[in-house]
Amino acid sequence: MRVLVTGCGGYIGTTLTPLLLQRGYRVRCVDWL
Repeated sequence: MRVLVTGCGGYIGTTLTPLLLQRGYRVRCVDWL
């Protein structure tokens, strides 16, 4: 499954992204850093 994480530079994004990757999701991150 594919997931788009917006705001991946913030707390939730940096916590959620590794968990999704470990569970086999394909993750794409978008942020305005």
